[in-house]
Amino acid sequence: MIQKKINVRVDMKKNRIYCSWCGNISKVDINSYFTEVRFAVADLKPGFSLILDLRECRYSSLEAISVVKKIMQYLVTKGVKDVVRVVSDKHLSRTQFMNMALRAQGYQAVYVNTPEEAEAFIDNAATRHHIRLKLQKKFVEYVDNGATRYGTLQDVSVGGCAVSTAKELPAVGSELLLRFALCDKKMQECRFEFEGKVARHFEAGFGVEFVQLLSADRQKLLECMGQETVVEVKKDQD
Repeated sequence: MIQKKINVRVDMKKNRIYCSWCGNISKVDINSYFTEVRFAVADLKPGFSLILDLRECRYSSLEAISVVKKIMQYLVTKGVKDVVRVVSDKHLSRTQFMNMALRAQGYQAVYVNTPEEAEAFIDNAATRHHIRLKLQKKFVEYVDNGATRYGTLQDVSVGGCAVSTAKELPAVGSELLLRFALCDKKMQECRFEFEGKVARHFEAGFGVEFVQLLSADRQKLLECMGQETVVEVKKDQD
């Protein structure tokens, strides 16, 4: 009996998709996976989670990266909350996904060693409501107490963002006005202006929670976040 390479099932009660890849995964297999994921998402509510088991996978088809990015785009626009990949630290597929993350913009997946760890992570992540999109070369303007300053948008979600800056950090709890732009479906700049509150500091930056995001702004932001996962970011020349 030939083992199926791609398996996808839905748990509607938990609002989760369970997927597994087995063997040498080709671009054809990834396309099939994309089709099954679209059917699965149709049965779930926004805020769903996805667990992808890669322990038996030999993901070696570099030509499939474009399809993987389209899957990421689709999941973001549909409101995925968590993406957890089950794979050991030394596994080739984990290395390939990590290398792709270094070269491209995409959501911040979580890596664990066992399905039990994946379940535990999602069960204990009740305070996390939105997946974050890691960005490259995105600038942000923010107004703090009347002064306009500039930084780099490290990541963004429909709940907030992280900003790195060489300037003095705004105080935790202070209110800001943030302006930044992301690509829309036509690959044109879509400009956003959100009010936010500084939630935390980190090394050379700060995290912001958006305040009273309108549903139309939320949907537009999700669409642009999805589009950014397929944008090719050019590297600076040495």
